[in-house]
Amino acid sequence: HAFADCTNLTSIIIPDSVTEIGAFAFSGCTGLTSIVIPNSVMEIGFSAFKNCINMTEVSIPEHLFERYRYVFVGCKSFNVTIRGKNGYTIKRFINHDYLIIEGQGEDLVVTGLKDNAPNDIVIPDGVTEIGESVFRGCYSLSSIVIPNGVTRIKGNSFFGRGAFRGCSGLTSIVLPDSVTEIGECAFADCSGLTSITIPDSVTKIGKSAFCGCTGLKSIVIPDSIKEMGIANFFDDITKNGRTFYGCTSLTSIVIPNSLTKIRYETFRDCTGLTSIVIPNSVTSIGESAFAGCTGLTSIVIADSVTEIECSAFEGCTNLTSIIIPNSVKEIGATDFNYFDDDIKYGRTFYGCTSLTSIVIPNSVTEIRDETFRNCTGLASIVIPDSVTQIGKSAFEGCANLTSIVIPDSVTEIGENAFANCTNLVNVSIPGHLKSGDLLRAFKGYESLNVTIRDNNSENSTTKNK
Repeated sequence: HAFADCTNLTSIIIPDSVTEIGAFAFSGCTGLTSIVIPNSVMEIGFSAFKNCINMTEVSIPEHLFERYRYVFVGCKSFNVTIRGKNGYTIKRFINHDYLIIEGQGEDLVVTGLKDNAPNDIVIPDGVTEIGESVFRGCYSLSSIVIPNGVTRIKGNSFFGRGAFRGCSGLTSIVLPDSVTEIGECAFADCSGLTSITIPDSVTKIGKSAFCGCTGLKSIVIPDSIKEMGIANFFDDITKNGRTFYGCTSLTSIVIPNSLTKIRYETFRDCTGLTSIVIPNSVTSIGESAFAGCTGLTSIVIADSVTEIECSAFEGCTNLTSIIIPNSVKEIGATDFNYFDDDIKYGRTFYGCTSLTSIVIPNSVTEIRDETFRNCTGLASIVIPDSVTQIGKSAFEGCANLTSIVIPDSVTEIGENAFANCTNLVNVSIPGHLKSGDLLRAFKGYESLNVTIRDNNSENSTTKNK
């Protein structure tokens, strides 16, 4: 408190002999407009320059930079020059009227928001990035102007931080042509957002960028997008994707030819989507990519797709038919390590109750666990000769199936594979399958006509249970 509340003090020179400035030393010195803290100062106390409301220029050594937030509490707008070891400026800090802006060289980043921020915000020119969580939870924010020059809108999905996350009052936003990256969770839970224009300059959209934007009706993803749903943090233990998860009002979307993968839960629970076209650039449809899209009635899968991961269309209750192209080699796999080698993932079409028919291509070798479980509308299915394994509960609960032919290529059939298919009457199976496996595969029947194919002869028996 050495000079606390010396309101008439307009300037002060701190000599190189000073090594410490105590707490509140110059607090309330409202006449001070600038201060130079010499390199000799090693300690500076809490609120040393608190409420120096007319301070405009501050110069401090690099080793004190991390403490400036606690030193200049209550100061309004000022520039901070951070002096490097050789005397050069390495950073500068600008405290705008309602935004906290930091930078290095000419790159300025919005890193914070003051309590007195208005509902309509204009980000000043010169800003190149908008930091993660800057506007998070600003429910009353109704409009924002982002200047040309901003290149990144940042976020961090691991910690749930996004630049505009939860800004439910925002209804529309225009991104300038300078933006190249929309970060993780950037606009997550902006429930009032109905439209957004993504410029052709954007090449990357981060994980969960628009997750929970329940008011978003349509969006055009430009061909410039090379990556969608990527996280920058802990990539090895978290799943990437969820870009439009829970956008329940989304009725249409154009997927660009530049994307190669539709990642984990990208469109999950987008209940308003009725149809979608997968472009020829896509090679993989990720886990739960369209799960819970209850409005989806049809989907066109391009010949470029080689894998459809587990639960990709799980719970799409209005999907009536789907053609899987011959290019698909894997159905129901996953690229994520669940730390359990005993589980064979599947569930790709689990609970698609309106699905009446499906063609499995000759390129598929395994029908994984629960792939078609509870597809109650499925009346017929052809299992190709390429299939060698049918997983647990693969067709369990398919109540409309009346007959099934298991090809000679099948060497393994899982427990409950055809359990509780209540209308199943006729089954044709190869003789090399073990009787114990068959009894476990076909559960829940009082009687079943089973044709056992043995070499070139056929024997028909009826199992009574």
